[in-house]
Amino acid sequence: METRGRRFLARILLSIAVSSALLVLVVGALVALERQGLVVLRHVPSVTVWLWWGDLDTIAIVNTEVTPGAFLLATDDDSSALRTAERIWIPARTIVLRRRRDGAWPYICPARVREFLDVQTDGSELPQFVARGSRVPLEWSPAAARFRTIKYRMKVEPGVSLVPGSGLTIGQAYGMPSDIDPSWRAVDFCREGAARVMLDIDATTPGPGVFSIWVMDLENGGCDIPKATPLFVHDADMTIVDDR
Repeated sequence: METRGRRFLARILLSIAVSSALLVLVVGALVALERQGLVVLRHVPSVTVWLWWGDLDTIAIVNTEVTPGAFLLATDDDSSALRTAERIWIPARTIVLRRRRDGAWPYICPARVREFLDVQTDGSELPQFVARGSRVPLEWSPAAARFRTIKYRMKVEPGVSLVPGSGLTIGQAYGMPSDIDPSWRAVDFCREGAARVMLDIDATTPGPGVFSIWVMDLENGGCDIPKATPLFVHDADMTIVDDR
């Protein structure tokens, strides 16, 4: 009886092991199919696509959600372009940098839902990517050092503040230019010569998961404007993947 019982137990354990192995194979196959966009196993994230006119080779695909997803990256919005589109996998809580193919406009859609996403465009150069919770300096163009005193307006979001320092006057209002969106959150400041300008970007203040900060000159009328490299701020737990 004891031998028969051991054999019975061994058959049960073998059955469990085989079932577990088959389950692992099935799950692995489903995950592989999901990464190719052939099946949908969970919620597909709503990603945003950013493009900077100052760097026509780079786009950023931003996923602030906690689920990954498969997408198609095409160079046109017709059905033939989708048939040859590149399949890409966007991990959760990630900013994926990609190179634009032949300078073509990026057309991106979920792999199983052929609805193209809007592209957020910014007229400035490729930004510096900064995590919330950082204190960072503004990096100025060489032309900025030629000016003794320059008045600037900086586009900001809640939780972003200038750090008081030598040669920096904060908070003076110089008037909003007529071509600037009145819904902007902004701060004005005056910088003397090559004074260092530091920003505090708080990680606890409620706000968007990603946002841009950039500086415009209020004195030179848009001609040969000395300015700082723009910043692209993201939540501290997000990862940047450079696939360029």
